[in-house]
Amino acid sequence: MDLLLEEFQESARDWLWELSPEGCLRAPSARIADAFGRPAIELCATPFVECVRGTLPEPSGDGHDALDMLQRALQDAHAFRDLQVPVVVGGERRWWSLTGRRLFDARGGHAGWRGIGTDVTRAKQQAADLATLANFDSLTGLANRHRFQEQMRLSKAPLFKLLYLDLDDFKVINDLHGHHVGDEVLQVVARRFASAVGDGDLLARLGGDEFAVLVHNPQSPTAAEQVARRLIESLAQPVRVADLSLTVGTCVGIVSSRGRERDTHELMRLADMALFAAKAQGRNTYRVFEPEMEDAARRRMGLMADLHAAVAGGQLSLQYQPLVDFGSTRVAGAEALLRWRHPTRGYVPPAEFIPLAEESGLIVEIGRWVLERACETACGWPSHMRVAVNLSAIQFASPTFTDELCVVLEESGLPPHRLELEITESLLIHDQKAAVATLDRLHAMGVRVALDDFGTGYSSLAYLKRFPFDALKIDGAFVRSLDDDGASSAVVRAIVDLARALRMGVTAEGIETPQQFRALRDLGCTEGQGYFCGRPMESDALRSLIAGGPVLVGRHSAA
Repeated sequence: MDLLLEEFQESARDWLWELSPEGCLRAPSARIADAFGRPAIELCATPFVECVRGTLPEPSGDGHDALDMLQRALQDAHAFRDLQVPVVVGGERRWWSLTGRRLFDARGGHAGWRGIGTDVTRAKQQAADLATLANFDSLTGLANRHRFQEQMRLSKAPLFKLLYLDLDDFKVINDLHGHHVGDEVLQVVARRFASAVGDGDLLARLGGDEFAVLVHNPQSPTAAEQVARRLIESLAQPVRVADLSLTVGTCVGIVSSRGRERDTHELMRLADMALFAAKAQGRNTYRVFEPEMEDAARRRMGLMADLHAAVAGGQLSLQYQPLVDFGSTRVAGAEALLRWRHPTRGYVPPAEFIPLAEESGLIVEIGRWVLERACETACGWPSHMRVAVNLSAIQFASPTFTDELCVVLEESGLPPHRLELEITESLLIHDQKAAVATLDRLHAMGVRVALDDFGTGYSSLAYLKRFPFDALKIDGAFVRSLDDDGASSAVVRAIVDLARALRMGVTAEGIETPQQFRALRDLGCTEGQGYFCGRPMESDALRSLIAGGPVLVGRHSAA
């Protein structure tokens, strides 16, 4: 028997222990001495409970609780099993599992204790790792969706507010630079968000580029809105990853638990509606949930389904709005404008369905169709005319866009210089290096590029030097205020002078009166567009307009 015990002590990771009736170790083995990190002779002179106490980390509530249980079991002569104790041996934190039972002599009297000690550090670490995986996001270290929803469900706070947010155009970053760059961006964003929330708030990454914040017991009615503003402001500076400088923004949807059943899925649904309303309002903003948003969401979902059917069923069409040369008053080209006439809803404004197309990914298919159709139609126009087509951010950021455009031009037969692509400042801010490369390829192909809505962006002037444009389109807001605002005339004149210095054309949008036409012509704009110059029309009507020569002066002699 002694031989078997000795073999067990030498081969197993467990160690046997035996106590005298006084509670001291009897003949502790070398394995026990190694486990405690103390000489065997020293262990014999010290009660077992005190030996264990000497290994406890300080402070350790769990350790002292386990030690109290061990002491009571020995005092009350109760057997015990798998009593787990945190210990520190040789400066390393470990966990032991202790199991013991009472010994009796031949007459049935108390003869001490015998038991097994097991090092369960690896099992505890594995359990902790599993708990971490179950509750925390491995990429950012933030709470994950499971933990966030559990905290919402278990919250005892009389009131909490849920903030739901995602990143603007994060898919573009992933598609353009790869998931490794996207992951680094998420890590930077997570750190910035963490610095923007309060100590008592719970910040989580729900998955992808979705984040959420739980504000417990907000101290003021606007506390959640203040957190939302800090979250938005935390992304004001570009995110630098490797040699890239990426502009990342966010919108926030907010919902309160007050007056609602605390169904976590329902609260998340309402917060998502508020987030959508914030995105519809513009970049870097937030909205608090309002009941009217549910009606809008139902309409949006119905419209989304109908849009899929519209694309498949050929319900989309193009109209063309003339671009008039100020010098000759002839039609120099036309902008292709996407239209959708719903079978039951009637005309659906582009401002309503284009965002749905971008959200659903349909914009890729629709954008390709618009380019194909516009180029085919323009082939039937006089050779001096060009067609202008608006690009979405997803199209522009696609690494295959220029290759696909080459195919469109080749199949349609339209010379590249007769195609003008209109882009907005928002297409440029995410990755300026990639934007320059795309614009350079377009110019090498001979395609014209115009910067749309010029004058409304915060850094448009900086882009003129950095990016190769052929023309600027002055936003209609300046044109509409020409009649009663001298400052607008000064802005237009400055834009024209700047464009001339950079050898760019200038197109004025939104011209509605003869007075505006004359003023813009006198200020030096090269082309005009608006209801005065011609409303959007079918391709047949445009051909008739073209055939009439410089009809603008004939119809509007006041010009």
